[in-house]
Amino acid sequence: MFTFTLQNLLKDYLFSLQFLTRFPVSKRIDKLAYEKKPFLKCVWAFPLAGISIAIILIMLTKALIFLGFNINLISIFIVIAALFITGALHEDGLADCADGFGGGRNREKKLAIMKDSNVGTYGVLALLCLLILRISLYETFLSQSFLILALSLIASFAFSRSLMVFFWYHMPMAKQDGLASTLGKPSSKSTLIALSIGFLCPIFILPFAFNALQVFIAFFAAIFTFLIFKRICKTQIGGQTGDTSGAFQTITECIFLFFLTIG
Repeated sequence: MFTFTLQNLLKDYLFSLQFLTRFPVSKRIDKLAYEKKPFLKCVWAFPLAGISIAIILIMLTKALIFLGFNINLISIFIVIAALFITGALHEDGLADCADGFGGGRNREKKLAIMKDSNVGTYGVLALLCLLILRISLYETFLSQSFLILALSLIASFAFSRSLMVFFWYHMPMAKQDGLASTLGKPSSKSTLIALSIGFLCPIFILPFAFNALQVFIAFFAAIFTFLIFKRICKTQIGGQTGDTSGAFQTITECIFLFFLTIG
């Protein structure tokens, strides 16, 4: 059950921030006696953590613009900063999925490869494609205006993390060990709140920078990506793992941003 007090909301937000980033907020959580609250009740705040990351990147962008950096270098710095802030949590999942899905001959082999900490050719190629696409997208938005980049970051970071919660909730577990199966699944209430935040944020802010058709296409593309990736995961490994959730988040974020450029 949710208890909507300011203290509980702050606890949820801080723990989601700790889980999704490298920010050292654990001491603050301990002071709020957070350890008594189950983790899965906090995933509703994942979109808020995404918004916080985006705001930091926006502030960095503004500072680099003030210092006179060109947009290509700024885009590269944004990508590097995002990786540093999140600890490449989702990118690690993408690399593991690419290696497992691309290199394994059967379900057991795919899962074994995904569990291996080493990164193979498929993983490296997936990360290179991701980084190149992100840099290009950020450069495209920034070449139009700082506002367009800022709103795009906030919307995509919130929306993709809300869909990640839904993916986690909706998909069956592919194996009984690992992070995802150990934690269990989010509640329907936590998932619904996360989705509400993730959808409402882009709906309210993107019209300031994009037309309705662009926003609709981006939403449709992200939802279609969910359906496709869900099918791929079930075919490849029979469900989801923590790696697939991370991969889904970063893929959805880029797909959403890419289709915002159309129209």
